[in-house]
Amino acid sequence: MSGAPRTASEASSPAPNELLLRVRFEETDMMGIVHHSRYWAWFEEARFAFMERVLAVTVAELRAQAVYMPVVDSRCSYLRSVTWSERLAVRVLMQATQGPRFCFYYELRNAQQGFCAARAATRHVFTSAEMGLKLRVPDLYVARWAQAVCAHPEAFTERPPQGFRGTWP
Repeated sequence: MSGAPRTASEASSPAPNELLLRVRFEETDMMGIVHHSRYWAWFEEARFAFMERVLAVTVAELRAQAVYMPVVDSRCSYLRSVTWSERLAVRVLMQATQGPRFCFYYELRNAQQGFCAARAATRHVFTSAEMGLKLRVPDLYVARWAQAVCAHPEAFTERPPQGFRGTWP
């Protein structure tokens, strides 16, 4: 069934900036290979898990403050095929840039064999409900960011991680 929730064991993770998944049949093509579009759904799921586990910010809190974080750019390098029933781990790192812009980096690995299947990045901006760029970082985010960097320094990066192609200005 589309949108079926992951099991508790698949949704839990040893690291707060990591999400474990298992490839479902519906995510594959006739050859049992995952369609490239599914990777973006996994990255989104991992990003929101990161926000809740690492930043301790929920979507409801952001919406209550009329704060949105649309994706304004995205990139992905597909390194190896992923197949039905593989167990995967999506590791997320966050990089803050100047002002209201920030990036998430994703590494998708086979959780059993350890090989890297994909690396991706998304760039975001803080906006209002009217999609106007916020010129400063919202207070809720600033407070949670400071706490998260101290509690989970392994989840943050100052520059694109090794193996990620290209940079954004």
